[in-house]
Amino acid sequence: MGGVVHILKHWPCGGGMEAVVRRHLECGQALYAFAGGEKFSIGNNKWGATAAALRLGSAAPDRTVAAVAREAREAWSAAGWTTGVFYNGYGLGWGIAAEPTARRILYLHSDYPGFNRWVARLAPHADAVLCCNAALRGKTLRAVGRFGDGRVFAVPLPVDMAEEPPMGPPHSGGPVVIGYSGRVQVAQKRLDRLGAFFAALETAGIDYRFEILGEGDALPDLRRRFAENPRVTFHGHRTGDDYRDILRGWKYLFFCSDYEGLPVSLLEGVAAGAVPVYPDFHGGADWPGRLDPALLYPNGDVGAAAEVVRRVETTWGPAPWALFRKRARTLLAEHTPDNYLAAFDAAMGAVAVLPPRRRPRPAPWLRFTPLWLAHRLEARRRGTHRATGRF
Repeated sequence: MGGVVHILKHWPCGGGMEAVVRRHLECGQALYAFAGGEKFSIGNNKWGATAAALRLGSAAPDRTVAAVAREAREAWSAAGWTTGVFYNGYGLGWGIAAEPTARRILYLHSDYPGFNRWVARLAPHADAVLCCNAALRGKTLRAVGRFGDGRVFAVPLPVDMAEEPPMGPPHSGGPVVIGYSGRVQVAQKRLDRLGAFFAALETAGIDYRFEILGEGDALPDLRRRFAENPRVTFHGHRTGDDYRDILRGWKYLFFCSDYEGLPVSLLEGVAAGAVPVYPDFHGGADWPGRLDPALLYPNGDVGAAAEVVRRVETTWGPAPWALFRKRARTLLAEHTPDNYLAAFDAAMGAVAVLPPRRRPRPAPWLRFTPLWLAHRLEARRRGTHRATGRF
């Protein structure tokens, strides 16, 4: 078969990363997932002709890394894949592609608290690095040093827009509608901060309604916590026109995460007309900062986030709104599916003409390490082993 295979920890993986992988499946590229959920089916899937390219390993937590890697290596050899794209580095460094001419691509969809040391450890096993935004590319270059900027690429994540973003100011009157779209969880997304954010909005005198769009393990706790708050609405998981209709009703899109790559839900929200209120992860270099640096707030400071809302509400007249809409349309034009696939193909082409890098052998201890322990060690390297925040 040959060609590119997209390698993930599990499938479906949810969120923007799954949406990106689906683009590649629709183009006929292959997928290898170490584990699959109940929704995974090789014989019955929405991609039809690509069914033969979907492969699933048996990555039970008590199996050793070496056993799981051997199974993946056999699948690679049988399919004749030439390039492996390792999403957030899972499986990279396990010796899956033994062929010396094979290309291994580290595809970064997220930042992490321990990013610098983590990516520096993985980079020797890769021929190139793809990053989901320019800020993450810059951070990667600083972390990997001699790896070289000719092997580190940023690609514009794709977003579908059923219609162009609106141009004028939103309709006024009634509560300000603020929304959150994404995984409903405390770890990373820090939705335990919502109560403090609501209190800050009330202190600022803002009449608001808050809508939560998505599912996750924190959803039951959030429902209980805000059961008596008439300002809070839970939409659960929505897709298609239902999803887009909800986004179109938002004036602001709020994030309170500890770290992010570039959420596709952020791009989709701005495409629907919402103003992002977003943590300043990278000193003003994050995507919303290109719209307006004043939309960024110090990470974790939800009082400052409420101040962003108050400032827009009280100071934006027709001219600032028109400028925001113009910048949004310009930036989103970079994120079409065609532009994404062209940038991805260009990066693959550039790597193909470079000599393969010499890579370290897999660590000997992986032969005896069960997956559950390998996952725990990886979380420590990333700095994500402590789930901060609680209700």
